[in-house]
Amino acid sequence: MTGEQAREELLKTEELINAVYREAGKERGPRWFRFPYLDKGGYNSFQESQSRWLEYTRPDKKEQFQELLRELGFSRMVCPGIDHRWYKEAELEKDYDAFITFDQMEYNLGNPDAPFGTGSEEAILSRIEENRPDEGRSLNDKSTADIILLHDHDSTTELFFKIIDAYLKKEFLFLLPENR
Repeated sequence: MTGEQAREELLKTEELINAVYREAGKERGPRWFRFPYLDKGGYNSFQESQSRWLEYTRPDKKEQFQELLRELGFSRMVCPGIDHRWYKEAELEKDYDAFITFDQMEYNLGNPDAPFGTGSEEAILSRIEENRPDEGRSLNDKSTADIILLHDHDSTTELFFKIIDAYLKKEFLFLLPENR
């Protein structure tokens, strides 16, 4: 997608979201954005973005998208306490899109070809116990906070609640971004 195509898509989407807020009679808070599939725009293809995580072949394009988000009034999501080395080295807290530090991968449920064997409920739930901080899988590291990617799809609703229950049993503390 070119910068101009992204601008058009963002403006159309923002118009729809703002209309919902107006209709509901609510004031809209900070505007945050997460790129689909965590592709920050700095790659030549979707396949490349999935295999070269945070190793941009097009850093110029990534910066162009960051500037577009800033220009359109999106906010950085302020989440203090994230101290993962790789997160700091990539300076992700400076970007205008929200990124994650942990992907629960529940969307892979039922996919026999899912990466890391995450096609089963057992494998998805077991990710909560992993301790691999440099690979973005260490919810049990008490020295850092995390931004968790978790969806609620029709096909994963039951699993969603099991995941939340597992988080609660581990007594995770849920925090909101400071700029909410």
